[in-house]
Amino acid sequence: GAWLDGASGVGRADLTGVQYSSRYALTLFYPASAAAVFAAHIDWAARYVSKADDDAIVYLAHDSAKRGGDDGGAVSLVVHTSVPYGIRALKAAEPEESVLADLRARVGKLLPWLPEPESLVLRPWRVSQVRYP
Repeated sequence: GAWLDGASGVGRADLTGVQYSSRYALTLFYPASAAAVFAAHIDWAARYVSKADDDAIVYLAHDSAKRGGDDGGAVSLVVHTSVPYGIRALKAAEPEESVLADLRARVGKLLPWLPEPESLVLRPWRVSQVRYP
């Protein structure tokens, strides 16, 4: 941005050379009644997913459980994609509907017992962390 225009020398080169990771975050929301289904199938609040299990999804979080979720409120599941998946899809300008369909199918294979969500939100996370330097 414009704030970088005033930078010079090594500092400017360092700043312009920064590369960021990109990924997607998908949140699926379920009614409170789904809490029993989640409790019957998982014993974790969050877990990493190995490449052997899926080459696009790297993290799953039973987010309502992470936040102490026994309050009778909505149940949520958060999904993060890998950086290569995010960069590839964002650079290719994949339509959101395609990314969403792909991720929902992948989540369904990892957690086949999941009920249909009441709602969901897909967010492109263009700057998730510094990759370089």
